[in-house]
Amino acid sequence: MRSRSQLNLLVVQVLVVSLMLALVGRLFYLQVADGPRYQEAALDIQSRDIVTPALRGLIVDNEGRPMAINKAGLMVTADRSVLDKQGDKGAAVLSRVAGVLKLERLE
Repeated sequence: MRSRSQLNLLVVQVLVVSLMLALVGRLFYLQVADGPRYQEAALDIQSRDIVTPALRGLIVDNEGRPMAINKAGLMVTADRSVLDKQGDKGAAVLSRVAGVLKLERLE
């Protein structure tokens, strides 16, 4: 029959081995099974685009009268390489955009 100290040592060894297997299993789950989710989260945290409009003061003359003012506005841009790939070189798209913005289409 085994002595009591040998039995205690066996119980501790089984406990340590089971904890190691649990840690290896959890590591496998995090790295392999659920890795793409954490990779996506890391990429989201890594870079962000924060657009902050510049706030400048008025441009005034020597008597304090404003010469220029700041005015917020919207800008519409068109990608020429995408328009050139269309059959009519993007003429229809530009005409529709000009109509929506109530502007004349320039050639």
